[in-house]
Amino acid sequence: MVERRTAVLERRAQSLSSIIYGGLYPRRVYNRRPGDDQKFIVDWHDAGLFMVAMSIILMSMMDALFTLNLLSLGAEEINYFMKVLIESDVSLFLLVKLSTTAAGVILLVAFARFRLAGILPVRRVLQTLCGAYACLIIWELYLLVAVAADAFA
Repeated sequence: MVERRTAVLERRAQSLSSIIYGGLYPRRVYNRRPGDDQKFIVDWHDAGLFMVAMSIILMSMMDALFTLNLLSLGAEEINYFMKVLIESDVSLFLLVKLSTTAAGVILLVAFARFRLAGILPVRRVLQTLCGAYACLIIWELYLLVAVAADAFA
């Protein structure tokens, strides 16, 4: 007599543990079939996506450093939440800023092959965020130079 299983688990179903395991031991570089592009998270991404993700995280660190320098020179933080964090504890501000940025980038990289609302590739969202951070860094550098010029004038 052959025993038949009644509760069959879908072996292709993704869970948090499968995403973590795939991050530690990457195997899937490409989807197996062209129709799977919008259905699966891959384990391994190309170098360009890695560079965009690392650029966002590095520029977030630079933004935190420049923000603290500008505040010490008399600037005012506009973001209420960050202002409360800075006033309560600078270390907490740095921890929250960098951890939320890193978590967001990791999540967006995991879904880089998906489309936002079925239209916009998530990869383009990451690239746009990278460009926005670059503009923010340029603006903060301009402010630091302008404040330094006023201080020496």
